[in-house]
Amino acid sequence: MKYFKDNALKILLLTILIQGLSIEVFNSTVQAQSLPKKYLSLVELIAQNSLARSGLEQAIAEEINRARTDPQEYADWLEDLKQYYDGVWLKLPGEKPIRTNNGLQALEDAVEFLNELDPLPPLTLSTELTAVAEKKLQEVEASNQFAVGNVSYGRTTAEGIVMQIVIGDGFINGSDSHYLFNPDWQNTGIACQADSRYDNVCLISYGENASETDLANNSATANSEQLESETSTISTNSDDNSLLLEKIEQGSLEKGDTVIPNDGSLYDSYPLEGQAGDSFIISVESEEFDTFLAIMDAEGNILEQNDDVSDRNSNSRLKVTLPEAGVYNIIVNAYDKGGQGKYVLTVRR
Repeated sequence: MKYFKDNALKILLLTILIQGLSIEVFNSTVQAQSLPKKYLSLVELIAQNSLARSGLEQAIAEEINRARTDPQEYADWLEDLKQYYDGVWLKLPGEKPIRTNNGLQALEDAVEFLNELDPLPPLTLSTELTAVAEKKLQEVEASNQFAVGNVSYGRTTAEGIVMQIVIGDGFINGSDSHYLFNPDWQNTGIACQADSRYDNVCLISYGENASETDLANNSATANSEQLESETSTISTNSDDNSLLLEKIEQGSLEKGDTVIPNDGSLYDSYPLEGQAGDSFIISVESEEFDTFLAIMDAEGNILEQNDDVSDRNSNSRLKVTLPEAGVYNIIVNAYDKGGQGKYVLTVRR
């Protein structure tokens, strides 16, 4: 059975590499994702139609300006969305349910912030800044990094996209909504693209405009530095005094999650970035299903895997030392086809 699972995971990674997946980077904070494309979603169809995509980006700009020009009205609108929270789950109409980190607390914090904010001028949607955003989105994908702060994952409507950035919940690192509400910005650029895990990813750039001629260069520099500072990775630099030595993430394998093709079992993936020689102890615990845990490199080689801690313990735990710097994938999997339920993933340095 171990040989079968091993080969299933290798085939899984081969599928991912063939599809050219954009991989989220796992910072000293964690966010689950499912990897290969399974269905052609509506958002992917939209992404193939440049006119429709431009319409979404225009709608996002209008929604940003709604929040900037009347923050108190936007706060009232957020208040009305409390009805769509079910614990840590947010189930907005027209959007897939998303598991947040802080539930209603994040929304209430955003409402408090907005109610104290003075109205701001609207932003102008700039073609130059949009080009900057498109370039940066491609760079984030090519570098296998997970950007936060100005990026929305998984939302397909303008309302949901801007709400995610304003509230800053649903991803461990949250969002830097102060960029959206910076009074110095005069322009914005918005780029959206289809994504095999999240359906849709949108990146937003901002800039202050002295002249149309200088806008592209100034914005490219400012936004590149801004986004680089927000890129979320598990930094294993020993000089980083803020490094978290332990991260605990609660997740769930459930109907609708992606499956390993060979055995039909559900899984989530948590990308992990580190340096050569970095060691991690990774464990996953569940009272609802028999866990299986593995870590792979970018080429699909399995570094370590574990089914059961012991004959009497069906949880999984492994220790791994990274052979080289790069992005690795932690696979949280149900050992059998029908396994599903809640789990707790722990990563320790």
